[in-house]
Amino acid sequence: MSVASGEEERAFTREDVSHFCSREKCFVIVHDGVYDVTKFLKQHPGGEEIIMEIAGGDATTRFVNTGHTSDARALLATLRVGRLHKPA
Repeated sequence: MSVASGEEERAFTREDVSHFCSREKCFVIVHDGVYDVTKFLKQHPGGEEIIMEIAGGDATTRFVNTGHTSDARALLATLRVGRLHKPA
């Protein structure tokens, strides 16, 4: 479900993202991108609970401060479903 090359990205508000906070549908925000991490929850090396603590919210600080590898950043990019809408 990642955004295909050339497709216009869907814009999500923070409120939109906040509704996706369950193990059945889990979105997070990282650097103004919106990511569907649902299928990755059970694969996360730190455990799914780490992600569930920030499910439906902004995970940027935790993602950056954890020092994720380039492989982790590349994997995250494949999970992108849109961008955070910033009101004018």
